[in-house]
Amino acid sequence: MAHSRISISRKKIAGIIALIALLIIAILAALHLGNHNIPSKQLFSVISNHITGSSFPTDGKINTLVWNIRAPRIITAVLVGAALSVSGLIFQNVFRNPLVDPYVLGVASGSACGAGFAIVFGFLSVELSSILFGVLATVIICVIARNKSSNATLRLILAGLVISGVFSSILNLIKVIASDSKLREIIFWLMGGIYASNWSAVIKVAIVLFPIMAIFMLCSWKLNVLSLHEHEAQTLGVNVSFYRLLFILCATLLTAVCVSQVGIIAWIGLMIPHMVRLIFGADNRYALIATFFFGAIFLLISDTIARCVIMGEVPISVVTSLLGAPYLIYLICNRTSHAK
Repeated sequence: MAHSRISISRKKIAGIIALIALLIIAILAALHLGNHNIPSKQLFSVISNHITGSSFPTDGKINTLVWNIRAPRIITAVLVGAALSVSGLIFQNVFRNPLVDPYVLGVASGSACGAGFAIVFGFLSVELSSILFGVLATVIICVIARNKSSNATLRLILAGLVISGVFSSILNLIKVIASDSKLREIIFWLMGGIYASNWSAVIKVAIVLFPIMAIFMLCSWKLNVLSLHEHEAQTLGVNVSFYRLLFILCATLLTAVCVSQVGIIAWIGLMIPHMVRLIFGADNRYALIATFFFGAIFLLISDTIARCVIMGEVPISVVTSLLGAPYLIYLICNRTSHAK
């Protein structure tokens, strides 16, 4: 039995190493591909010059394209993909429901409302306003759902539906009073996109993602316990209310920061945790790391397709939906056939 567990652990670690290698390959391919393909020699010269301080000869335009445009966009896609996927995994474990995503507690509707408010009225920056409204939506939901009765998870989900509807209605009102140019800006923001990413966006996402990811990893066994029934988790000595709130607030902040930088990107937080559980199982010690890299790879590939498929750019949510929907349809059909 012990030998079997060690063998399974080794396979999971090997799988994670393979994901890291695949991510590196995807990053190099994304740097190379685009409406203007970069020669491999020039690409490695630019990277070497900036990372190691070398002085290989490079073309100024290629240097700008690789380091100032593609590199921050690619790293932002990697970080946001990882963050949304991990947030989805956290919410699915906390709510013990595989059909929830990072936007279940009103983060998307709250952030969208905040962004629309900032675009039309301009009191705050779009980034700050979307973060504040996204977190505010979740705080309101937690306050509404907080009481001593049973079914805390169900109360949170129902409160999330109600508050999401409220913020969506406020956003619709903002759209009605917005000018044509402001309305177009709101709609384009809602579609999501990594086209405007820069090194500032990379830093903003990274300084939130990595500390929160460290918290999740340190508490991964408690996350395993939270996926059990509430009474079973309490029997094992876990403060369910505290850790549920901790996981929800951390995942909400992570999602709100991502939405503030790239808008709303659909499907990834719902689909990637499913894929990881099928391959790596439900143990969050491995699933968290695998979800991090799986989500990073998926969103990076989606963004590369979005900017390469036509001369302009396809909204990234269109690509993630077209890639994600067939997989979930297959998953539903497969589960249905097994149930029979």
